[in-house]
Amino acid sequence: MKLNVESFTSDMDLSADKKIRSFYSYKLVLIAFDINKTILYAHKKTKLLNLNLEKNLENVKSNEHIEGYDIYYRNGRPELLDFLFVENAQLFDIGVWSSLDKDYTGHFAKSYFGRYYRNLQFVIACKRETYEGVLRQTSVEPLQIHRDFKQLQEKFQDQYTNNNIIMISNYPNLTDSYTPNDIILSKYDPIQIGNIFGNDLEITTLIKYLRGLKVFVTVKNVEDVRPVIQAKSFKQTYNRILNNQRNYNEIN
Repeated sequence: MKLNVESFTSDMDLSADKKIRSFYSYKLVLIAFDINKTILYAHKKTKLLNLNLEKNLENVKSNEHIEGYDIYYRNGRPELLDFLFVENAQLFDIGVWSSLDKDYTGHFAKSYFGRYYRNLQFVIACKRETYEGVLRQTSVEPLQIHRDFKQLQEKFQDQYTNNNIIMISNYPNLTDSYTPNDIILSKYDPIQIGNIFGNDLEITTLIKYLRGLKVFVTVKNVEDVRPVIQAKSFKQTYNRILNNQRNYNEIN
């Protein structure tokens, strides 16, 4: 089957990593990330300024400037990368399945993952014309798209099944049979989240959430992560962390 995507990368030698993983009895969990407004925010200034947007960004320093866009990493990036690629490299495989086109997906993914970019299992981009038609200017607004995990299973010779894939994005998968695999983060958008833009807690919550999921996989030997995701709501975890922070701020 030909992949209905723009790009597929990362065929580096993983033999040493696999030897380490062979000591573990549990299956690897694959985590795929969307890019813009999920783990970073890409902003391009235009002549028609949005005053509310500019106000929310005025005290937040961008992390990088790429292809005319100021890139803001979602709060918690160093901790997330360390959790995924250092602390839990034996458990999680990481990839990118972006709703952006090939160029922006590549640029933004390299920026965010930095030296860990080469450790990604794959980087998949979207054929946006399938959803938007032909536009004069390519948008970096995230889309709700079809993500057919069979493509991954064929690429990686059934190393991953529906049971052990997690997709992290802003929208549920348009392929309904895979929505139980979704973890939905709110949009990292200064208009939407306002003055907490620089101190957003979604990545902090995600790390805590995945740490809890790790217990189910490594200690309780759960082979299907989907029922855990459905029963253990990410939103509930987020609200609990948010309330704890509010209570802490009130006390102090």
